[in-house]
Amino acid sequence: MINKRDVTEYECSNWGNQYPVCEPTSKDTWYQGSDYKFIWNYNNPYYIINTPVENNSLDFHLYHLENFAYKHIREWNNLPLLTGSLEVNVNNTWFPKPAPENKNETWQMFGWFLPAGSNATQMLTATDSTYPRPFNWSVVRKYIYRFIHLFRFIEMKRERERWTNIYV
Repeated sequence: MINKRDVTEYECSNWGNQYPVCEPTSKDTWYQGSDYKFIWNYNNPYYIINTPVENNSLDFHLYHLENFAYKHIREWNNLPLLTGSLEVNVNNTWFPKPAPENKNETWQMFGWFLPAGSNATQMLTATDSTYPRPFNWSVVRKYIYRFIHLFRFIEMKRERERWTNIYV
């Protein structure tokens, strides 16, 4: 099930040029294991002018900040510009490391839509670029204790069996 507010692709396309992306916003928090939708303004002039007509597609790049630098997490390529959305499932591939034991961890993520085939690394460092900059929102990686405890139980059982075999 997609978690979304009342914003549709069509509504987003009519919000005006100051909104290159409508979902998620910086106030949103997405959770691991859930489905969501990125919604972009397909009428935004930056997307229309800078997207080659022959492929009319965008690439979406997912980052997080590490030591004041964008660290690439993953990307989705050749998204049709006029669909205005990308459905995703927040899964393990979104996170550079596991959640700490016994607690969830919140990550500040950054997303960036670019014309398909663009060099995202080069565009990130281009200070003269007028392309909409990356947008941010929060994503929570859940600590999944049942698997950890299951593995510990198995380890304890094996250890007990090992010691039983030594003293028998």
